[in-house]
Amino acid sequence: MKGSNFWAIILFITLFTLGVDSAFSMIEAASTVIADTKAGSKINRMVIALSLCIMGLLCSLIFASNFGSYALDAVDFYLCAYLMVLLGILQCTSVSWVFEYDLKVKENPKFRTPLLLMIVSYWGSLFLWGILAFGAFFKYNWVGGILFIFCMLVGHVVAWRLSGLSFGDFYDKLIMCGVGRLGKSITKLSYKDHSSRKWMPFFHFYWGFCVKYINPGGLVWMLMMSIRFRITEGHKEIEELWNYVGMIFPLAGFLLFIIPVFWPMGTADDEKQIQDCLDKALDEHYKGEGEAEAAKADGPGADTKNVDAFNGDTNKVNPA
Repeated sequence: MKGSNFWAIILFITLFTLGVDSAFSMIEAASTVIADTKAGSKINRMVIALSLCIMGLLCSLIFASNFGSYALDAVDFYLCAYLMVLLGILQCTSVSWVFEYDLKVKENPKFRTPLLLMIVSYWGSLFLWGILAFGAFFKYNWVGGILFIFCMLVGHVVAWRLSGLSFGDFYDKLIMCGVGRLGKSITKLSYKDHSSRKWMPFFHFYWGFCVKYINPGGLVWMLMMSIRFRITEGHKEIEELWNYVGMIFPLAGFLLFIIPVFWPMGTADDEKQIQDCLDKALDEHYKGEGEAEAAKADGPGADTKNVDAFNGDTNKVNPA
């Protein structure tokens, strides 16, 4: 091939720039999280980025060794098959099932039992029938899917009856708990005046239902399949020792995610400050639902009402 050396150089530059671009995204994400902490805010951002780069360099030296190909294969397999799926499950859980749980209970203590019943009926049946489907009767794993949907629906119907709400209020307040406000925030950013459109409720349902029910269920199913494959087949292309080494990474990732949940590093004041900032960021995106119309009708300087983020009810009125 004519000019083979030229194309080899172009390929090397392409791979190099792709690696640098990936390093940008990884370092920026990690350094931002560290800089947002109380201790990290006192450290220069450049020092944080430099420390992360040096740490990454030291950790990646193993891939340049004689057995680097085995290490790379093991880490790549377990990161993609387990850690990425596990992080997706945990992220969906934190956004759709944990976020706003305390706020809803404070709003009405009677919501505690229905919300807990919804959590148990979804996650309990998902893992129970998932384990049985991919363990005890793998050839008929579709039965586990049907039983999971049945148990989840029964639990949600019982939760609805216990809540004492109409179905519309149950949908707005409990089913869309966590994902409702986030969905509204996303849609309101589509227009400068933050006004409502007819398509928005459909998007809220689609986005919220996917994040809260479909995505976690699909990811758990994928995780069960990967675990079954590991138990029955293993990764035969990797030496047994490197299989155990690779398993360290998903376990470490899970612990790094779950430890702060039970042992938070921040104080109660820090948590309240974060929650206030989050509420402000979410509310300001779509509180214009009532304010935009009021401003047009009353003119500039007129008093407006703050529309509640949960259900659109008026909670606060600015004093005249």
